Amino acid sequence: VLPAVSFLVDRLIRDKLRGRLLSRLLNHEQPDLVHINELIVAGFPLEAATKNLRVYPKRVWLTNYGSELVWRMRGRNAQQRARILLAKATHFSAECKRDANLAKSLSFQGEILPLVPVSGGLALSKMEKSESRQVIALKGYQNSIGLGAEALKIVGEFCRQHPSLNLRIVAFASNLKTRLVAARLRSKGVSVVAIPKGKLSHADMMNLLQTSAVYVGASRSDGISTSAIEAMANGAIPIQTSSSCASEWFVDQQTGFSVNPDNLDEITRSLEHIYSPAFDSFEARLMNQDVIRQKASLAYVKDAARASYRKVIFGDDRNSQPATD
Repeated sequence: VLPAVSFLVDRLIRDKLRGRLLSRLLNHEQPDLVHINELIVAGFPLEAATKNLRVYPKRVWLTNYGSELVWRMRGRNAQQRARILLAKATHFSAECKRDANLAKSLSFQGEILPLVPVSGGLALSKMEKSESRQVIALKGYQNSIGLGAEALKIVGEFCRQHPSLNLRIVAFASNLKTRLVAARLRSKGVSVVAIPKGKLSHADMMNLLQTSAVYVGASRSDGISTSAIEAMANGAIPIQTSSSCASEWFVDQQTGFSVNPDNLDEITRSLEHIYSPAFDSFEARLMNQDVIRQKASLAYVKDAARASYRKVIFGDDRNSQPATD
């Protein structure tokens, strides 16, 4: 309860204070462009500043980060404030078609910029057809959004029932509840390591995915799920809850698996599919890397970012791309 109260107080008081300070800054500087990289933390102060602005900025570029529009806009007050922001914005960028379409439904009438991962471009790891991958990487956080502990129970039971596969689970970003689940699984003979949140560097995370056959991410809400596309770039087959928009990036049941967050038992069926003789995991990995190469490589994201800034600042259509259906 206390964290929730603290969050509400922070939003009610700090947004007003930030809004007043921001209005003074904008009235003094009168910038040609305001780029908001996080809709709530950075965007709501602009909404609060609106009534004190002499002139609203000519160009306002809103970037949706993660699942802001999907998860944090469930309340009526948040939706109303988002509508005000979106109605006045000239440009919008996000990771998913889902979020671009949602922005339109919330009064945005400007231009959608190229859809790319907010976290930046990805490097592709090299893969060998003969390589043996026996690790299942699992995002372990468990809270109001994360479902890592529940997912770990299901993956652990699958491993226990299939000892001949010699599988090992590495649950990263694990909080206490997930680590307790891991301890119970170890007592049943399951090979599992639960790494606390913050104890794994990004480089270590990439090394983990490069040796993993499967990546499992389960949450009640998400954006693209950066971990899912990082898994694709490094050769791990993603199993991701449909609450994200990761299914825009893989072919469900062929190169990745979208599961219902309200029915995580679908993870078991996905694992059975992946470890069946009929599933060509190497071909699926190659197809996933092709998708990353085309939509999220370092070069592609760099070019898309440059094209977006040219479009916003100069109205330049070069290298622009349609973003929504």
